[in-house]
Amino acid sequence: SNTVSNSRKKCMKLSASDNAHCNGSGVCSRCNGDGKYYDTSFGLSKWVDCKTCGGSGECPSCDGTGYR
Repeated sequence: SNTVSNSRKKCMKLSASDNAHCNGSGVCSRCNGDGKYYDTSFGLSKWVDCKTCGGSGECPSCDGTGYR
């Protein structure tokens, strides 16, 4: 049997608001791979660096591979 494919699981979101997983895309779902996003919380509208991926644009749970 192929143990590599059995041990690799697709990096699936646990909920709709889960930004720590990518559903297999390898891209940070908080910033869509941009490393920053437009924040409109608290009545302020501005670009902020993505804390979820640390600005890399890669999914923090799978390091951009789509699998964990």
